[in-house]
Amino acid sequence: AAYTVVLGAVHETEALLAHRWAHIFFTGSTRVGRIIAAKAGEHLTPVTLELGGKSPVVIDEDCDLALAAKRVLFGKVQNSGQVSFGLADVVARARARLRASSREL
Repeated sequence: AAYTVVLGAVHETEALLAHRWAHIFFTGSTRVGRIIAAKAGEHLTPVTLELGGKSPVVIDEDCDLALAAKRVLFGKVQNSGQVSFGLADVVARARARLRASSREL
């Protein structure tokens, strides 16, 4: 699977939203999230919005799930959670299944 990640401001966002996409995944402010959702609706593009400063974890079906689980746990508990991001959500493809027990992690 291939993903395109784009960093930018208003100009880049407007240019991107003029195109049709299979899915839009946006992390950022509620204000910009509303704009993204409205523009995505013009093309009936499905959208996932992570608003309010949370840091989602995206797990693809082709990854090493045991390793991904270790890294998610590390990111969640590093420095006793006192970091500038909080891993609040894990987004996984429907076919990705985590079968490892906590002892294997």
